[in-house]
Amino acid sequence: MDGFQRLSPLVEVQEAKPPGGFQGKALTVLLETITPRGVPSHVDKTGAVLQPFRPASPHARRAEGTEHGIMSMGHWIASGGGIGHARFIPGTFAALIAMVTGAAALWISPRFLIGLAIAASLIGLWAVHATGEKSDQPWIVVDEFAGMWIALLGLHRLSLTGLIAAFLLFRLLNVLKPGPVGWADRKDGAVSIMADDLMAGLLTAALLFVLQYLPTGWLWGWLPIDALP
Repeated sequence: MDGFQRLSPLVEVQEAKPPGGFQGKALTVLLETITPRGVPSHVDKTGAVLQPFRPASPHARRAEGTEHGIMSMGHWIASGGGIGHARFIPGTFAALIAMVTGAAALWISPRFLIGLAIAASLIGLWAVHATGEKSDQPWIVVDEFAGMWIALLGLHRLSLTGLIAAFLLFRLLNVLKPGPVGWADRKDGAVSIMADDLMAGLLTAALLFVLQYLPTGWLWGWLPIDALP
């Protein structure tokens, strides 16, 4: 049976007791009458039955983002390089990573962060469309990256307080989904999946922009790291 398993990757082992009166060859003949042609089956001397393996449907493979065990490029991008498959709060985890990478981009240049946000939005739209998903899924987090990077554009100057405020505001708007964020979330398709987080990012950037002009100027905050001249 070991040789049969090695040579037949399309079968799986399931333990089954042969019906009374059937032995070895007779049971094999019976199985061959109920097994589709071209699909191997086998019964060993212990009664272990090798039954045809039914591969995952195209829909299931699309949900997993795999074809022949390889993650597609669209799925890889849509999941944020696999971050979306984290077992614990993948959306929040992705937003946190986006905050850190966005801060580095802002430190390099605000223009660099703008380009990064635009690229993430456009490439993310293509990637989500390529997955075939019609509604937002927990593992789709490329929209979190794009939205978070847009949110950071509302900071006049890079600071620890500003980064924390941007992260919390973005996640809050993403969860509560007020106004245009909720409207976009209720639609279907790749545009909708991306749009709600982009809207949340725009609203966060606008709020940060206004808050930094308050008399207290608290968002200039602790441990300032100047990114602007």
